[in-house]
Amino acid sequence: MITIVSLWEHGWLDPGIEAFMWKQLTKAYDVDQVIFSPKRLEQRNFPVQADSIEEAIDLAQGEPVFLIPGEGEDLTTFNHPKDAIYIFGNAMQGNHSISKDQTQVHISTPRDMDFFAINAAAIVLYDRKVKDVS
Repeated sequence: MITIVSLWEHGWLDPGIEAFMWKQLTKAYDVDQVIFSPKRLEQRNFPVQADSIEEAIDLAQGEPVFLIPGEGEDLTTFNHPKDAIYIFGNAMQGNHSISKDQTQVHISTPRDMDFFAINAAAIVLYDRKVKDVS
């Protein structure tokens, strides 16, 4: 089972457009569940929404994997769990405060920096596919 948990990109994208972008990406990679925090869209089936990132993680099943720039294991050597909860921050807020003693992974780039979660998710999901995790 693959679950994505993320924060909305407040102020950067219209939430309806952001939801559509995530829906397209997660459908392409057969993601089972997508949960966003905090609640921003009324009367929508996608994504599931929670009041906090902690609540979103509690709604998911699997091993939490926090994506944090420059910290944790490099994605290229990371062994994805079969049932994974990939947890992303957003361009303004990361996962440092809630990821202590949890699996942390980073995407090696020339500069360790945050970028939009949907970009990081595309890289992570592609890496999972290439490594044929099933």
